[in-house]
Amino acid sequence: MKTTKTDKLMRKIFEISNSLKKNTSNQALIKSKILELESFILKEKLTINEENILLSNDEFKRTLPILQHFYDVFETNLEEEFANDFLNGRRELRDYLLYNRFAELITNEKNLAKITKKDKVLFIGSGPFPITAILLSMFTKCSVNCYDKNKKYANVSKKVIEKLSLVDKIKIYNGKGEDISENKYSVIIIALLAKPKDKILQNIWNETIKGTKVICRTSDGIREVFYEKTNPGLLRKYGFINKVFAKQNQTISSVLLIK
Repeated sequence: MKTTKTDKLMRKIFEISNSLKKNTSNQALIKSKILELESFILKEKLTINEENILLSNDEFKRTLPILQHFYDVFETNLEEEFANDFLNGRRELRDYLLYNRFAELITNEKNLAKITKKDKVLFIGSGPFPITAILLSMFTKCSVNCYDKNKKYANVSKKVIEKLSLVDKIKIYNGKGEDISENKYSVIIIALLAKPKDKILQNIWNETIKGTKVICRTSDGIREVFYEKTNPGLLRKYGFINKVFAKQNQTISSVLLIK
């Protein structure tokens, strides 16, 4: 019986998943396996039918949360490690492993929401290295307020912003996205790893004024091995404007909504 492309891909994904499950605290191995996962997922050119075959497979569906968890661990570790190196003068901003990927993502989102220096942007889920806020401010000269529920990450981010001399443009706060009660923002960006999405989106709906633009990041198709897809049902009350799908080496799709 002929082995198909999806069979080979599934076998490789299960192999990586099993390796990760056996080495839950080995950061070096997690990084190595996740980069291996990225390399073959992002270079594969799958048809919609091939992606659907994978996404409908029960074993594949059971594996997704495992891979998503480890991708979260990988990305957070990467940010923490880089922030430490950056603050100690061992790395420059452009040395960040995902710099080019995020530069393209931010360019797409800037164009998607037509963000300019006149905008006041809120970014929810900024993490230990707020690359989104940094690039968005650099590309548009807009001001950005960042919220992260992890106090340690917020404190590290503040130091990064100070080192970049961006304190007049970027503010970092320790707080939950579902608790923010300000309505002064023209654009709100929700990170893919920001959770719980349902409460964050409901809070934004309750607190913002009509016309506020909301960029909700999500994942589509085979790229769900990296990030959990945002439930489309959570977006229905908003007005849908447009969407940029992740392509080539991109892992994140961006949906533009309006209150």
